[in-house]
Amino acid sequence: MNKPPKSSSADTSNPARRTPTGDTDRDFAAPRSRAVGIPSTPLLQGSSALVQAQVPSLLELPDFAPTAPVAVLVPQSAALGEPSTTGVRTVNQRTYLNLDSNETVLVVYDAASGTYRERLPHALHASGPVLNPVPGSLMWTRLAPGTHAGTASVPLPSMGLTGRLDPWWTLPDYQVQGPAGHTTPSIAGKRCFSTPSGDYCFEQAGLPKSVVERIDAQGDRKICGKIEEDAMIQIHGEILGTYLLLQGSVCRIGIDPARRMRTVCADTSAGLPDIPIETGSRTGAWVPELRLDAITDIIRDARRLHGYTPDGGSMAVGVMSQSNRKTYCYLRQYARQLIAFNTSSIRSAPALEQGRLIDTHIWEHGYPYDALRAAVTAEANAQALPVGLPRFDALQGMGLVSSTREGGFNINAVVANDQLHYPARLRTPEQDVLLNEWRALDRNANLARGAKNEQMYRDFLASEGYRIIPGGTYNQGQNGFDLVFQGPTNAVYLLEVKHVSTASGGRFSNVNMARVNPDFQMEDGWINYTLGTEAGRSDAGSLVRQAMRDNRLFKVIGATTPEGRLLLFLIDMRPVRM
Repeated sequence: MNKPPKSSSADTSNPARRTPTGDTDRDFAAPRSRAVGIPSTPLLQGSSALVQAQVPSLLELPDFAPTAPVAVLVPQSAALGEPSTTGVRTVNQRTYLNLDSNETVLVVYDAASGTYRERLPHALHASGPVLNPVPGSLMWTRLAPGTHAGTASVPLPSMGLTGRLDPWWTLPDYQVQGPAGHTTPSIAGKRCFSTPSGDYCFEQAGLPKSVVERIDAQGDRKICGKIEEDAMIQIHGEILGTYLLLQGSVCRIGIDPARRMRTVCADTSAGLPDIPIETGSRTGAWVPELRLDAITDIIRDARRLHGYTPDGGSMAVGVMSQSNRKTYCYLRQYARQLIAFNTSSIRSAPALEQGRLIDTHIWEHGYPYDALRAAVTAEANAQALPVGLPRFDALQGMGLVSSTREGGFNINAVVANDQLHYPARLRTPEQDVLLNEWRALDRNANLARGAKNEQMYRDFLASEGYRIIPGGTYNQGQNGFDLVFQGPTNAVYLLEVKHVSTASGGRFSNVNMARVNPDFQMEDGWINYTLGTEAGRSDAGSLVRQAMRDNRLFKVIGATTPEGRLLLFLIDMRPVRM
């Protein structure tokens, strides 16, 4: 509100999802810890020393780097029931043990040893150490029999981890190299790399729109390319002139023409396989593709869940069919959500940083296929989810869309990438009625069209299982927040609804946030201003205020195209201040 008109509608190309039965709303995860905040103290004007004293250095800021998973952690809960006389708990055909390290872990019986092994979240099969009972108790230990310390209180590291389904992606092995024996130059503030045809450099951060320079034998530099919006480093005049900065390594990028996918390519002499990559946390952030050839059972269950025949053909060969593409999008987003949900350092990180940490986790640890299999199978069979797994929330697995300096968003880029927008759904009869009512309104009736547009999003989100929070407006509903809602794991979302117009050539025009001096809509300043009105005293306002304090507010745009398609995407407004 306080803005131009808005919009809505759902895509009819997707079959409706089955509604699971049973207790699917229970959340057994440990509560999220609040983000570390910096106390706010009034400052004296002109006191630069005091300002410097209260601004933390980078070393003092919280470290949200992802940590290696060591077990499926399950909080102590009556939901697991009482252990057997041997300390074993069985729930939904899954087995759990209490360890002497104060953990409750998921295990699988190991016939070879006659005892149990841990099943780790990033492994397909049980891959942890053999567990042994602690004499005289209902607990188990990772220590060998007869070596139990009795008072162990610190979790012990898992030993001999094997069974990772994804390959180990060692990106330094994919670093592009110059001729044999060549030494890459070093320039302060620049990231330098060598190819068989020469030496190059760009700004250390490698941000989009940065120029790429060629370094000649005398050390002089000349612009020869640039870094594109998708982070691809383009060098003019090179036959193999596309590169990408990945986890600190500059790698050569190729194209798989059969699958129309980008791949990370190693030197032919290295003998390493190409790595298929796709969009991760935002445009320009790339992650490996799921291991499609090894998860056919998960794919079949996911297709059943979405109303398709179980066998849709191989996803790893050629271009995916429409049904396979939509199924894969679901699996990718669910896998990303599971990583964040089950990794405390990511779950408690600021909302805008969560996706980046998920990307890093994937490169280091792979995807959590075991948890993904358990969740998808339960959903496909309309069963309650296993203890400790969240219900699917597509928004938690999607990438962010960054604004322009002017507060706008490129809708064409959003439409073209299924990692950047909410999955399309089949409309319900009620949603069709709302759509037809919206279409019948005069295009100049901004208030009426805006209200109907918001109603379409409210109905759509409710049908997807989101909880709509009342309030959030002021001035008799004419200003404030369009919609505040919560996901199945209590993530808080703030939605701003817009209409999209068609530009020349059939493309969409940008969606722009209105400037409500001195801030754009959806900037923190605008949100805080709105919270200072009567909107802040409503249920929606209270929820947004708490999420802002915790750095856990997810901002969403709902952009309705002229034909009535509803586009929902997560946004990052920080570029307007860069």
